[in-house]
Amino acid sequence: MVVTNGTQKAAIEVKRLTGDAISQAYHGSLFSNKKYLTPPCGGYYYRAPPVDLRLPLPAQLRKHLRNQIVQVAPVLKLGESGVVLVPRQGHIALASEKEPSMFSCWYSNQYSELLCPVVSRIRGRYMLIDEGLEHSFSPMLAERQFKMQ
Repeated sequence: MVVTNGTQKAAIEVKRLTGDAISQAYHGSLFSNKKYLTPPCGGYYYRAPPVDLRLPLPAQLRKHLRNQIVQVAPVLKLGESGVVLVPRQGHIALASEKEPSMFSCWYSNQYSELLCPVVSRIRGRYMLIDEGLEHSFSPMLAERQFKMQ
C-alpha cells in the first residue's frame, strides 16, 4: 500500500487488517460459535437465529443454546426442522380496559391455544411487545414445538 501526505510517499506492506474491538469480537464470536454450536451427533445443520440476536453472545445464552441444540439435533430426520428455545424478554402493554379481554401479539391471534389460558385470567386488552422495532417473539413456532413434545 502506498501512503502520502501530499509531498512524501511511502510504501507499506500490510500483513493483516484487524478492525476495531467490536469488529474483532463479532468475527471471533462467529468462528467460535461455528464450532461450539455444532451438534456432536454429526450431520449438516443450518441455524436460523431469531430477529435481533446479536453477537457476541453472552456466555450463559451461548451455553443454553448449546444444550438446546444437543437435545434437538439427534432426533431430527433428513429435511426436518427443530426449534431451540431462546429466552426473550418483552413488555405487556395495556391497550384498553374494555371487555372482551384480549391478549395479542404480531405473530398470533388472540384465540390461539398458546394465548387462550392467559386471556381467560385477565381483564382488558393487552399487547405483547419487545424492545426493538421488529417483533421477535414467535409463539406460533413455540406452540408447534410444544405440541410435538
